[in-house]
Amino acid sequence: MHAPVPEPARTRRSDLPYRLLLLGLLSAVYMLNYTDRMVLPLLMPEMNRELGFSDSQIGQITGSLFPIVYSVMSIVFAILADRVDRIRLLAFTTILFSLTTAACGLVEGFWTLMLVRVGVGAGEAGSAPPSLSLIADHFEGPSRQLANFVYVSALVVGMLFAYGGVGAVSVWYGWRMGFYAAGVVIGLCVLVFLRDNRKSAPVLSDVPRRSGRFRDLARNGPFIWAVLVAAFSTMLSMAPSQWLPLYLSRSLDMSQADISLLLGTYFTLFSFVGLVLGAWLATHLRRMSVGMPQLAGVLMIVVTTLGYLCAFTFHDITVARVSLALVSLVSLLAYGSLLAYVQDVTEPENHSKASGIMFVAMALGFSLGTMATGFLSDLLKPAYGADALGVAVLPVIVASGLIAGVAYYMMYHTTRNRH
Repeated sequence: MHAPVPEPARTRRSDLPYRLLLLGLLSAVYMLNYTDRMVLPLLMPEMNRELGFSDSQIGQITGSLFPIVYSVMSIVFAILADRVDRIRLLAFTTILFSLTTAACGLVEGFWTLMLVRVGVGAGEAGSAPPSLSLIADHFEGPSRQLANFVYVSALVVGMLFAYGGVGAVSVWYGWRMGFYAAGVVIGLCVLVFLRDNRKSAPVLSDVPRRSGRFRDLARNGPFIWAVLVAAFSTMLSMAPSQWLPLYLSRSLDMSQADISLLLGTYFTLFSFVGLVLGAWLATHLRRMSVGMPQLAGVLMIVVTTLGYLCAFTFHDITVARVSLALVSLVSLLAYGSLLAYVQDVTEPENHSKASGIMFVAMALGFSLGTMATGFLSDLLKPAYGADALGVAVLPVIVASGLIAGVAYYMMYHTTRNRH
């Protein structure tokens, strides 16, 4: 049994304006991070027409070097987060992935895109470990649930900018200009962030922390279940969504503008509604026990699995719209609870490392899911033609849904009596 240890008083400021300012800055960085993550799959149909990638190559672009670099650098940045100023670390990594995102618009083929994505992966890896550690240091109990949901809400804004803003630029000026626009906007936001940070340096100062040990996390049963959830729930949600624009283009003959409009509307509007519902539900359930909010995770997995199965099985735009609406509604229902759960079941000195490991698991789940789908799609293409992609993603959805659902239930079961 690993009961959560109260955070030392010196690591948490009770000043509400300070905590809200900090949470707002961390959420803004995560929004930029997620915008970058959604741009590549959105622009892939247009890129593929010009550069001619196979599905196996597309799976490798999104699911091989990028997550490997992301995984390694997540651990590196998690360790650094215990030794350096976490806010300045966030600024550095955000600059890195803004430059490499813009560089994606310069690529001329498979290998150049692979190399640029290495830089993007390294930059994105530095966002979550210091951010979640700072949130854990300044919020606790039900307020920690709410703070994590505010942080996660940045995903919705990131999706809106990616699908609406970058998608519109790519329709009017081409996919290369879409990458340039994303990189420039991210870079400008970082400059504003640094400028405001210098002005408020006495307020936004970091504090020294005692570093924890990885072996303590390896012995923590609830944390291990959370890692499994992170890997397979990410495989379930992200692998199909990475292939969704290509599927809509091939099997449903949708244009880039229609895809951007559909995904921009559904994944932002319905995700926001689900996020608000999840925040309200998790805050109330957390008052009962640490494990209770994870029951919402079980519901999320069931609905997501069934929704994606319908979207990829019935080659009908109406079915796809309804299914994607349901998936979007529950997609962020339990994400904030998962992040808060990890902070609740680990010691304060291990928060950065635990967050780093969680995002390594997410990267690995993302990698395995996207690569497996790409290889299966090429393998099935002689038999299924343009519909091969829709068939290839089905076993990934079913397997990841089953494992993630069981792991979510075990998270609830092992901590249902812990307060």
